[in-house]
Amino acid sequence: MISLQQKIQLELLGLAVTAVATFIILKPIFDVFAVAFPFQNETIFSVIFFLTYVRYMFTLKYTWLSNFWWIKIIFTMIAFPFGVYLVRSAIMFQTFMDEQSPDSVLPLMKTGLSETFKISRIFYYRQVVTFFMVGSVIANFGMFFRMIISLWRVRNYGHE
Repeated sequence: MISLQQKIQLELLGLAVTAVATFIILKPIFDVFAVAFPFQNETIFSVIFFLTYVRYMFTLKYTWLSNFWWIKIIFTMIAFPFGVYLVRSAIMFQTFMDEQSPDSVLPLMKTGLSETFKISRIFYYRQVVTFFMVGSVIANFGMFFRMIISLWRVRNYGHE
């Protein structure tokens, strides 16, 4: 059995890994934009959300969440508003990329970079944002059911 102190240490390690992974994933995007890029906040949120929720789905038994049923209920209750926000953000991003074209973000990029490099980074930007926004929607859906299963197990079996 893992103690609560060990679970908190694992959570801090998980948060550190999430922060480093977010930095590594988004650094190529931040390096080429001179100003805040379109959907910057939504992108950062969706990367952190995706990484955190996927981690919780697979390691819930070993996290601090496994001890607090009321936090699981909160996670279950916020799934719908987060889902609406994530779907709305994904649709707005896709609409922006379809209507504005990738060339519309070229003026926001730093000067002195080759056009080929800029276009490859726009492709990377579009793929990262699409992957993590859609992944966040799926992770949100999965986390909802994971919390319900966890609550059911605790209620019926007395443990996770």
